[in-house]
Amino acid sequence: MKKTLIILLGCLSMLVITSCKQKVVVNDTRTFADKNWVRFTQETFDVNIADVDECYDIYLSAVIDTALYRQAGLPIIVSITHNDGETRQFRTDLALKNAQGQWQGEFKDGLLNYTKCIRPYFFFNSNGKYTIALSQCSHRYDLYGVVSVTLHIERAEIKMK
Repeated sequence: MKKTLIILLGCLSMLVITSCKQKVVVNDTRTFADKNWVRFTQETFDVNIADVDECYDIYLSAVIDTALYRQAGLPIIVSITHNDGETRQFRTDLALKNAQGQWQGEFKDGLLNYTKCIRPYFFFNSNGKYTIALSQCSHRYDLYGVVSVTLHIERAEIKMK
């Protein structure tokens, strides 16, 4: 009986410890004045990473006024900088329209809401503070119709086959 109780308490404490890990690391939105994302304006997000042994899914969402923004995609450069100076950078493209030219995502209140996992199973190299900067990298100086962008990072759940 005593041995069963110890095993049960051990399992319960492991369950509590694993459930206390925060799944969402950041979920933050930047809204653009006049629905205009200027080319050389970076939107920055501060992220604290406590566990480099975990992998993370990085999502990017955009709210688009399709009456103003007609392009099929939204090209973005993502820069990830650790407080020790290490920087990683990559380009991503939010494909707002499919091959048939139809808008992808969901419409809410007349605006397109589109979300994409831009980096699944991403590993950070060090614990500590990171700054993630998003820049639009289209050939246009002003991107009218971009209402907001949201960065969402959460611990990934590795699926075994």
